[in-house]
Amino acid sequence: MITGLTIKRFRCFEDFHIANLAPVTILGGKNNVGKSSVLEAIWVQNAMLNANSFAFLMNLHNELFGQNIQPGRVWDPLFFNGAQSDCFEIDYERAEVPDQSGGEPSPATGDLPGADKGVSGQNEQKKNTDKDVLKVSKNYGEYATYKNSTSGFTPAPEYNLNFAGQRPYFSVQLELKGRGYENSGRCSINENSIVFIPDLRDRGGQGVRNTGEVQSVPLWPYENIALYKNVTGNSYNNAAEWISKINLVKEKEAVVLETMRLFDPEINSIAPVIDQGASSVYVRLKSSQGSEKVVSANYMGDGFNKVLQLLLTVLMMPDGILLIDEFENGLHYEIYEEVLNKLFTVADKVHCQIIMTSHNRDLIETAQSVMKDLSLSDKLCYQRLELDSGRHKTVVYQGADLELPFKANLEIR
Repeated sequence: MITGLTIKRFRCFEDFHIANLAPVTILGGKNNVGKSSVLEAIWVQNAMLNANSFAFLMNLHNELFGQNIQPGRVWDPLFFNGAQSDCFEIDYERAEVPDQSGGEPSPATGDLPGADKGVSGQNEQKKNTDKDVLKVSKNYGEYATYKNSTSGFTPAPEYNLNFAGQRPYFSVQLELKGRGYENSGRCSINENSIVFIPDLRDRGGQGVRNTGEVQSVPLWPYENIALYKNVTGNSYNNAAEWISKINLVKEKEAVVLETMRLFDPEINSIAPVIDQGASSVYVRLKSSQGSEKVVSANYMGDGFNKVLQLLLTVLMMPDGILLIDEFENGLHYEIYEEVLNKLFTVADKVHCQIIMTSHNRDLIETAQSVMKDLSLSDKLCYQRLELDSGRHKTVVYQGADLELPFKANLEIR
């Protein structure tokens, strides 16, 4: 679980620290203050394992990543003031969680009742923290930009570029240190994808220069992580596969059905269907005459699909991190309470941290009320981002303190 974050020269942040991140954290504030950028800063840790995370961030901003993409369009928007900054740094602080045997700290495990995993609660966390430091810098020796001409795109003469595409060219350098691990490498745009090529490969704690051999260990210890903005832009839209796994565990299947019946009480079952090699999710609905009809989940509405995807993501990511941009989009306020109750309950069971953005007062107040009813107030934090003389800061409401502004009818968004 991430407990703190320091962001330097990334997007709109020159030097910003956010502390007290809780198992459920809500980020608020005015438009264009940087709420979504905080989620994207957390997401960037994925780049060491999947460099296409950069392409995903482009897609979230309606920028299409494709063949012959200009490298500046991929990476410049990530740096503070665009091309004016050459390096950004993100420091992740994580709480250490001891394992049940009393040995060295390890990630907590847990699942819904009926699963095979044991449970070690978040309340067992140690007070000390680990820190990971990720640095991303422009590799000017090989960083490519283009100038448009009558003959098409040509490389600017001050840069070194293998324009023929016979081998990848490198555009940014990544370095990571944390939790006793260290690695670095370069990201390359290669036709329709981005790849990360490590400089060092770990062999029993000793760094070995990359010789092209197959990687035998993870690039670095990491959590499962997902970033959700909307149905079409979500890179974790594996609903059919996940539904097939969840339906094998009755307790999980019951939670999904109970939650999705908030949208239509006539739902009888939700199952994957394979048609001509493609997997889709279909919903069986009972009719008043006692018969059934089968409907593709795609026609059940954006709200239905959003909650289904979020719930599946939490169920499939124990000890993970779910990032949600503007949770309230596509949802009617009357179902906030029941949806949040299900989502927070499951997340607490499997120890999946939820960090979401919102500027909806009803949602924030409902989240506070739900966590209180679940006796989880100490695991909730609301942080309002503000700009003060050009610098970012946060106003923090932790646990039960979040109840006071609503009682006094104060504005906290």
